[in-house]
Amino acid sequence: MNNCDRIRLDLDAYIKGLMPAEEIRSVTGHLESCAGCRSALSQLKQISAVLGKWTDIAPRADFIDSVNEKIDELGVNEYPETNLFYRFRYALASRLWRGSPVWAAAAVILLAVIIWLAAPKAPETALPISLDSGSLIVRQDNRPQEATTKGTYYINNDTVMQTAGTKAVLSLADRTRIEMDRQTVLNITNPSDKSRGNILLHQGSIYLDVAKDPRTLYVETDSGRIKVVGTRFKVNHLKYNMPPASDEDIKITTVNVDEGAVQVEWKNSVQPVKSGERIAFSISIRPTIFDLPAGDKPGQARYLLETLKRLNERNDFDRTLAAEAILAGFGDEIVPSLMDILKGAPSGKYNPVHLSRVLRRIGAEDLYPELEGIVKSPSYYIEYRSAAAETLLGINPSRGAKILVGIFASSSDIGTRKLCLAALQDEKSIGAENIPELIKTLANIIRKGEGRDNPLFNTAVESLAGISEVSALPLLHELIRNEADYRVVLSAGRAIIRIGDKSDREKALSRLYALLEDKNDIVKLAAIKTIMGLENPEGQQRLVNRLVDIALNSADPKVKLACLETAVILENQQAFELLKDIIAQNNSDLTLQAIQKTARLTASDAIAGFTVELLASGYYDLINRWKRTQNQPYRNLADQISRSIEGIKNPRCLAVIRGLLNSSEPALVISAVKVLSNIGEKEDIFTLRMLQGKVTDESIKTEIKTAIETLRTTLDFRDE
Repeated sequence: MNNCDRIRLDLDAYIKGLMPAEEIRSVTGHLESCAGCRSALSQLKQISAVLGKWTDIAPRADFIDSVNEKIDELGVNEYPETNLFYRFRYALASRLWRGSPVWAAAAVILLAVIIWLAAPKAPETALPISLDSGSLIVRQDNRPQEATTKGTYYINNDTVMQTAGTKAVLSLADRTRIEMDRQTVLNITNPSDKSRGNILLHQGSIYLDVAKDPRTLYVETDSGRIKVVGTRFKVNHLKYNMPPASDEDIKITTVNVDEGAVQVEWKNSVQPVKSGERIAFSISIRPTIFDLPAGDKPGQARYLLETLKRLNERNDFDRTLAAEAILAGFGDEIVPSLMDILKGAPSGKYNPVHLSRVLRRIGAEDLYPELEGIVKSPSYYIEYRSAAAETLLGINPSRGAKILVGIFASSSDIGTRKLCLAALQDEKSIGAENIPELIKTLANIIRKGEGRDNPLFNTAVESLAGISEVSALPLLHELIRNEADYRVVLSAGRAIIRIGDKSDREKALSRLYALLEDKNDIVKLAAIKTIMGLENPEGQQRLVNRLVDIALNSADPKVKLACLETAVILENQQAFELLKDIIAQNNSDLTLQAIQKTARLTASDAIAGFTVELLASGYYDLINRWKRTQNQPYRNLADQISRSIEGIKNPRCLAVIRGLLNSSEPALVISAVKVLSNIGEKEDIFTLRMLQGKVTDESIKTEIKTAIETLRTTLDFRDE
């Protein structure tokens, strides 16, 4: 039924003002643009005027039965499963019958209109579909969804069919069978003389047993098209995200051919897929086939797991995606083999992350007792126990979270408790029923503080901040309003800002800024470091200035260094000078900490060269003080700096490191040479050769010779 048909059925209620205001506005808008419906409205008003002049009549006692017999004679009930009017005709006639005799007469006219609109005219676009088993949710002509069960239905090109908690099996008119997996959405277009139509797979998995027919059948996804004549094969069209740390989703289509052959049409290319082959592709990933070893599916699955590890290590993410999608396409047949891997010793062949991702996709809840046993038992290896915990959550987040919270509460093993919290962290949906107990547990752990007797402190802090369940917002707001422990407030505030809206964010930030007025420098420092990542550049600069002020006034060396470390990362010149002064002081413990913190900063691309300069400046100050005073602690700290420089691995430091080759201090020259031997480039071979001819220090010459040979081998350099 099209939109005009529905509008015309509602015109009587529209005239009488019996429709909701929103529907009246909708009908009015349609009438303004549709001359046909305006004409129907005019005719109905004329009929209503005539009916208003009729006098009461006494209807026959068999009125309802005679009307329904007439409907049956006209064939309106030919397809009762899909005929909405057939279902409601008795109710409609009876309702009108109970009114006045005038309304009974009006019912005759109205039902005649209904019969004319509802009688199935077998439109050319109708396609018979048999639902052999299972159930479907159907949306047709943009009507609200309705559930359908076993029977024959007539659909059109716009009919969308979706499975929910169960599978479903369809049969087409040509005897082609389509097995739809859970959470599958598709629609089927009409056949023609040359084509049996298209199956448009929007998401999910289907298995097709395609009947022999000279006409072509197409299966389409948004990745490409599969051309079929007669064969048995499976198509998956599912979301994946890769690499594991990425939140970006991409839909991958996989095709597994059991019998016959198909053709994958991707952009301007055609890829044949024969019996026994598996292929994966997406909008951006070229169709990829992996040569699998002969043998059973579990053996092939293990081979693909090994392949996944190698591909991921090479950052070949397109083929990694393809391999994982093909592996998941094996389905539950490979689950026992994957579970055996979880219970075995790590061989180095498999990445537990991929193992868990595949199990989450193809596993079922009947695995829960086995998975729970793996998580609980310290006798299994920790990386596989973590994979088991992730799988518990992936199959059914709510039930899996409840199990993990229970394991955490009942276990005395620290490793087990840590992996439970780590698995729950950042999970987007763990069920509202699990949130109160989890938040209570995490807050209690954090309140105990950091120390040897609380090894779960850091994990709990990150787990509370990583909560992603929106239903947790009221409890998190309650924490930041009433909690006295600043560490709980900071973690809860981070979670609110991640998952809340603008209003939630403003409330959380207001509470975090209030901590900046605390008398305790540690509290202020922690609050600044938390807020820093949430502010704009201007706000960050204000916070950096406060950090420097705290560093100048604090008597706590740890607070002073932590403030300066953060300020230096943000390239604050005053913090740079303060940190340089600390490094040059005769306070061995504080200076050593400053050196170590600065050395760690060399890993940051943004300030790599900046921090090497800071270390070199500190070295000159310390070595000069040692030369003047012969005070050994100065020399020890200077040597610590040279050793820290030797450990640099960041190529962004190369420009500054090359400058150290001209230093008058032999220790800095040797440190620079050692760095170049590890991360140098071809140009450094020539630079080192020139330096080798200039220096007289034998220890430096030896280091240069070693560095040159190392670079030649590493860079496969040959003199021309």
